[in-house]
Amino acid sequence: MKTLLVPCAALGMLSAAMAADTTVTLATEGGTIQGLTRDGVAIFMGVPYAGSPAADNRWRPAPPVEPWEGVRDATKRGPVCMQENRYGAAGPDAVYSEDCLNLNIWTTAFDSGERHPVMVWIHGGSYRWGAGSQVAFDGSALAKKGVVVVTINYRLDRFGVFAHPALSRLDEGKPRANYNLLDQVAALEWVQRNIAAFGGNPDSVTIFGQSAGGGSVNYLLVAPAAEGLFHRAISMSGGVRIGDMRHISERRGFEPPLEEDGLAFAAWAGIDTAASDDDIVAELRALPAEKFLEYSKQEAGGALGPVVDGVFIPEPIGRLFRDGRQHTVPYLAGATNYEQSLLDYFDLEVEDIIRDATVDEARAAYPGLDDKTLAKTWFRDTLFVAPTQYLVAAMSRTGAPTYLYHFTLVAEGSRVRPPGARHGGDVPFVFAVSDPVVGIELTDADRAKSEIVQNYFVRFAKSGDPNGGDAPEWPRYDLAAPALLELGEEVARRDSPFAEVMALHFARFARQMGEGR
Repeated sequence: MKTLLVPCAALGMLSAAMAADTTVTLATEGGTIQGLTRDGVAIFMGVPYAGSPAADNRWRPAPPVEPWEGVRDATKRGPVCMQENRYGAAGPDAVYSEDCLNLNIWTTAFDSGERHPVMVWIHGGSYRWGAGSQVAFDGSALAKKGVVVVTINYRLDRFGVFAHPALSRLDEGKPRANYNLLDQVAALEWVQRNIAAFGGNPDSVTIFGQSAGGGSVNYLLVAPAAEGLFHRAISMSGGVRIGDMRHISERRGFEPPLEEDGLAFAAWAGIDTAASDDDIVAELRALPAEKFLEYSKQEAGGALGPVVDGVFIPEPIGRLFRDGRQHTVPYLAGATNYEQSLLDYFDLEVEDIIRDATVDEARAAYPGLDDKTLAKTWFRDTLFVAPTQYLVAAMSRTGAPTYLYHFTLVAEGSRVRPPGARHGGDVPFVFAVSDPVVGIELTDADRAKSEIVQNYFVRFAKSGDPNGGDAPEWPRYDLAAPALLELGEEVARRDSPFAEVMALHFARFARQMGEGR
């Protein structure tokens, strides 16, 4: 059966990139879906992995998928999660809905009888923006290398991270606040139950993500609910706070408790604070979704990430890794050398960035830098480089195969050329896809380098070891002689950089967590 699909003209959307070929129909637990095949890859989009988390389900684990009758169209992307689309991350033609828990699949093994390893992508966007269906995350090139690629949506902004004292009292003892991570677990559970129908192997699942997605990978590594749902993990620029994670009701470091944010929002929204807990929560759940986005528009931005709730995330991530309580799986992680590009559009003083140490300590650690450069460098290292190296070192102590990278490659076709690989500049090389949203256009030379990066990632997804073929050897991380792979114009083994600076940051993390605890 031949089908003609007129693609959407919107910039940045997968539906715009899909030229129709033939249709393909498969059965899932919710019902039958019809996708498309293009150039040997079957593509299914907007497939529900859970029911709607709206109305009475707001700030609850998402309900199961509601079965449908007949054949569901899976040839175009589904709704994206509610967000204040400040940066156009989800695209100009995005359809927003709280009923957004859907995923997308690319596979070449749907009718082969084979079982390919699965790679589940978790998108970034500060836990506030983005979607799994962005054109930058087209999984076709990866799928052609023998893996099944899944990209997911998850609740964003205050739909994904929220706490209020009334809600905390009603849900005491249950997972709270981290509804975005609960969605990711639900998606992984769906993969376990359904991916075999698409030619995927549920016993060989790799989670990978960048920025908030990389952070999510790290948090899933310590979430008891995620145990057994994946078998390898790749964290790209997975910024986390090692020892001073935000809590629901307690102040930790300079982070106020999340409940303070919920109280401030409720007051702004006119919620009756004298009402009963049940009535307060009912009023909050009855608010239109747009009310939350209106509130977000008043903010300067910044991440709204996971918190310690005592159940889903039992303790700060650094303490759990330090004590060997993470899921022990092969782990590959790294950061770019210009993560501080995130601050390029903000005029911040050094005191705005260096809040968990003195400016004099920072100047001593980074001699010769002016204050603006110092602030940006401190931001890069304290949020991305040092946490990544800390988690890699901790995972290596478990005996799991562990690999560290330093990404310095800058796309030739990028419209903006910062002094290094900017935050997110590695994603096009992993997917071999230009990203019009962030202005990166891959050239033929870029695509040749992308082939190298992709092959490392796919080999890791298949075996837990990125090495193979005639590629430069990626050293397994060794605490006695730390080394990494530089992914740049030259791909080569390097001694782990910034050793003295990392010692400073590791000492800060130890103070935050409390020595001997």
